[in-house]
Amino acid sequence: MIDIFYFYPTIFFASFISTIGGYGTGALVMATGLMFFDAKEILGITTLVFLTNNITKLALFRKHIDLKISKTFILWSVPAAVLGASLTIYIPAKGIQLGLGGMIVVYLLIKYLKIGSKLKVTQPVIRVASILYGLITSLTGTGGIIKAAVFIEVGLVKEAFIGTFALTSMFVNITKLIIYSNYQYINSSNLEVALTAIVFCISGIFLGKYVLKKFISDKIFEYLVTALLGFSAAKLLFF
Repeated sequence: MIDIFYFYPTIFFASFISTIGGYGTGALVMATGLMFFDAKEILGITTLVFLTNNITKLALFRKHIDLKISKTFILWSVPAAVLGASLTIYIPAKGIQLGLGGMIVVYLLIKYLKIGSKLKVTQPVIRVASILYGLITSLTGTGGIIKAAVFIEVGLVKEAFIGTFALTSMFVNITKLIIYSNYQYINSSNLEVALTAIVFCISGIFLGKYVLKKFISDKIFEYLVTALLGFSAAKLLFF
């Protein structure tokens, strides 16, 4: 079995990348975490880490948050997250794993076929996207690409994108964590791993914020993340 030590650099790297590019933590961390934990257990661990990620980014980018979009996403995604998180106990771990792989494939298709650019984002579209985000992120541990596509289309700049993403994710992650804790997805046996991962998460975010201020282009990071997600999708779906 691969040493758990290798899980922590992934947390650091994913937090760093998500600060540079605005999103991308979920799929990479979930895919790597499945090498060490059961799919449902990693849902609990990563949700605690993601919540820390959200709170840290809120502290750093709170002045740039778009409150109008945040309100819509929170109101519609939280009830969907309750439903999705409640359903995880009935869905086999393999089903969650395949769902995650499918989400990564959707991400790559949207990125390269530019599906998102063909959509006109109206309030009904935002509401539907909010529901899908809440449901899918609770079932698979990732779903940020749905939200990211909407944020890009409404023209959020990088700082506003990151801050708004963090705020809307925080409420969903709190909801998920309450339900996952009740199902024992996070427990005494994996709490130490989660707490250690949090330290790496915060460190990655602060480094990402530094790079965000100092450098203009982040294309090389986007290409690297895309390659890693493609590899992860293949592993989850076919191995």
